[in-house]
Amino acid sequence: MLHPQEPHLPTPNRAGARTTLSALAMLVSAKGPCIESFPDLPPNAPSWDGRVEVLPKQKEQNYQQFTQTIVNRCREGKTINIFCTGTHSNRNQEDGKQLGAASAVLYSKGQDWKHKEKVFGEMVMENDAALQALVPALELLHDFLASYQVDAHHNAHILLPSSYAINRALDPSPHEEQSISMTCIGKLGELRDLYLNTTIQLCWLPRNIPFVSFTQAKQLALEAIHIANPDPDEEPHTIKSQKAKTKEAAIATWAERWHQMPHSSLSY
Repeated sequence: MLHPQEPHLPTPNRAGARTTLSALAMLVSAKGPCIESFPDLPPNAPSWDGRVEVLPKQKEQNYQQFTQTIVNRCREGKTINIFCTGTHSNRNQEDGKQLGAASAVLYSKGQDWKHKEKVFGEMVMENDAALQALVPALELLHDFLASYQVDAHHNAHILLPSSYAINRALDPSPHEEQSISMTCIGKLGELRDLYLNTTIQLCWLPRNIPFVSFTQAKQLALEAIHIANPDPDEEPHTIKSQKAKTKEAAIATWAERWHQMPHSSLSY
C-alpha cells in the first residue's frame, strides 16, 4: 500500500520574521500605556484607610430605595453626587471609526453644579469607555472641592452603571486597562492628600434609575463626540487599542510581503 508523502514546507526565514517583528514594534508608541507587574501606588492606596470605598453591584440591594436615599441626602447638602458614563459612536465620522467619550455631571444640594466631558479617541468596547468615565468624574470633584475651604467635610458618591468599571477602577494588577486604573488611583491620591476630610464612594447603579442623570451624562458624551476633532498624533490609545492596531499592521505587512514574494517562506 502506498502512503501519501508528507507535503514539503520550506524552512521558515527567521531573519525575515525578526525584521518584520522589529518593524511592527516600531509602530507602537513608546509613550502609550503599558502593563506593569508592580506599579507604584500612592501611600495607603487604593482604600486610603477606608476613606475611599467601592460598592459593586449587589443582588440583594434595593437600588430604587438606595438611589432615593442618596438623592435626598444630596438635596439636604449632606452628599455630593456625580453621575458619570462613557459611550462610543461613529455618527458623522467620515472614516467610519468609532470615537469614545465620557461625561460626568456633579450635583450639589440637588442642583446640577457643573459637568465635564472628555473625548479620548478610538474605542471599540463599551467597558473601556465606562472605565474612562471615572477620569472626568474625579477631575470634576477636584474642581468642586477647590471652591471650598480645604478643611471642609464632604461625602462624595461617584455613580456608574458599569460593573466592569467599578470592579476595575482601583485594580492596579496587570490588565488591559491598567493605565486607566492607575490614572484613577493617582487622581484619588491627590484628592486624599489635599482634602483630608473628604470621603469618596464609587457606587454601581442601574442605568434605568428613575432620574435623568445618566441620560444627561450620556447625551453630553455623545455631543462631545459629534464635535470632536481628535489629533491622531496626540490621540491616547488603550492597550487593547494598541493590540488591535498592531494586529492590523501585522496582517497588512504579511499581505504585502506575500504579494511581493508569493513563493517565499513568508507566504506560509
